[in-house]
Amino acid sequence: MRTDGAIITNAGLELISYAIANNKNITFTKTKLGKGDVNTFDEAKKLTDVVSFYKQIPITSISRNNSGIIRIRSTFTNEDFPIEVVLKEVGIFAIVEGKSETLFAYVNDGAGESFPPGTSGNIVERVRDIYVGVSTAIEVNAIIDRSTVYATIFDLEEGLNRKEDKFTKNTGFNKNKSDSTSLDDSDTLATSKAVKLAMEKATEASTAAAGKEPKFDKNTAFNKEFGVAQNQVLEGSKLAEILGIEYGGVLNNANAKVAGKGYYDTANKKIYKCTANTSINYADAAYFEEISNNDLLGKLQNLMQSAIESKASDKLAVTIYREGNICFVIGFVSISSLYTPPYTSAIQIENSNLFPRTLVDCPCGNTDAIVMGLNTSGLLSVTVGKKIGELTESKFRFAFSYKPKQ
Repeated sequence: MRTDGAIITNAGLELISYAIANNKNITFTKTKLGKGDVNTFDEAKKLTDVVSFYKQIPITSISRNNSGIIRIRSTFTNEDFPIEVVLKEVGIFAIVEGKSETLFAYVNDGAGESFPPGTSGNIVERVRDIYVGVSTAIEVNAIIDRSTVYATIFDLEEGLNRKEDKFTKNTGFNKNKSDSTSLDDSDTLATSKAVKLAMEKATEASTAAAGKEPKFDKNTAFNKEFGVAQNQVLEGSKLAEILGIEYGGVLNNANAKVAGKGYYDTANKKIYKCTANTSINYADAAYFEEISNNDLLGKLQNLMQSAIESKASDKLAVTIYREGNICFVIGFVSISSLYTPPYTSAIQIENSNLFPRTLVDCPCGNTDAIVMGLNTSGLLSVTVGKKIGELTESKFRFAFSYKPKQ
């Protein structure tokens, strides 16, 4: 009887069930050729071996298509056949771990094919492809002895059909892909979805950054309220209110200085009022006048304080005192008749706050008999030009304007 294709035997079905239940693989082990006949399909399904064994041949390849159909390929020649023989049967054997090897699938083509003996010189090569359906839940493989099996023309053609023309591969060829935007792997390519997500995140970050400013170190007065209480900062206009004139900025630069505005000298830590427009960067008295509180206080104190010093020599006595910027000098000179005029005597004033800024030179006493002089270094000199009686004596007094040294 012709089976018209492969029949999975009852033993083969049991192997499939056992493999599924126990998560096992099916391994195809060998192919047998036979000369026997079967009368019914039921008889064929009950077989555990071929009916009339003739020759065992190796499995050369096994493959599975997308539908789960498995192709088991075996090849043989009649080169070692001693006599002419008609072959009808093909049996595929398999094994599962834990079970014995058995006939898995069976084919019988009825009439069979006659093969001459190998000694006839007519060498015939045949390929037997057996197709069986096995659930894709089961892994299948085959035992192939590559030392005795050679690829057929059919194998080569099928292999070539699964190939593509050789071409130059760029660096991104056959890489894995990923939708992740946080993966740090140079061997994985970003998908368009990953690029889209990254762009969306970049847009979000850009939108958020639009409302930000560069980060910087904040000093203690940062973001304080204006006011005069603790933890508040003084408003700029308050400085003008304190000075009484508009504040113009720092003096020590080449910027234009405007008359009537106040400028701070960083060199001597003082405020100056500009008296004439200029661009100089130092406190020249021709353009600037001190208005710092400390300087004003000093001027006020100079007007109020008094300084007194008394000095005497053998012929000259003097007392100097000051009220504000005015110095008063009272003294007398006494020279006996033993001295011949002109006679000069001098006293060094010790208190530098009593030195005049310019030389004081004036006549005192009787006519031009006495000439008084006080220089800027505090040296008081008196010259007696002529005698008055036996004893030359004269009182003198004078005053001068004093400005304290800077």
